[in-house]
Amino acid sequence: MKAYWHNLDKATKGEVIVDANTKFERRKGVTKRGKPTKRSHLTSTQVKATEPSTQNCKVLLHIYATEATALQGAKAAWDKLQRGVAEFSITLEHGRPEIFPELPAKVTGFKPAIDNCSWLISKAMHSITDGGFITTLELEMKLEDLPA
Repeated sequence: MKAYWHNLDKATKGEVIVDANTKFERRKGVTKRGKPTKRSHLTSTQVKATEPSTQNCKVLLHIYATEATALQGAKAAWDKLQRGVAEFSITLEHGRPEIFPELPAKVTGFKPAIDNCSWLISKAMHSITDGGFITTLELEMKLEDLPA
């Protein structure tokens, strides 16, 4: 994933690359007087060097204002790409108000390929209809959970 940003100090366009070899960490900055700041910012380091090419690198069309926002945008797009490889939706006959997005889910009664995977709830919609309280779930499987 590649994102561009405007470098207003040098009037140039910078780029940020995020892939599977990118490690993220939060670091505190330093003030002009040399004291650590209260806020931290997201930084990235490449664990292993990569050579991006037009065949294997998605470029985000939006040009960001700062390097930090470009890094956050590229990371979000990379995370979204890694999720949702397989997905399905299901409506529960009896509503479950305690269910919310980002909860892990286990399903049974489908094909073994579906039952053996761990799922993540991406969307939970609760509604009251003439039939009563129902919950509709959208589930997705992460890329690393795909069976070989």
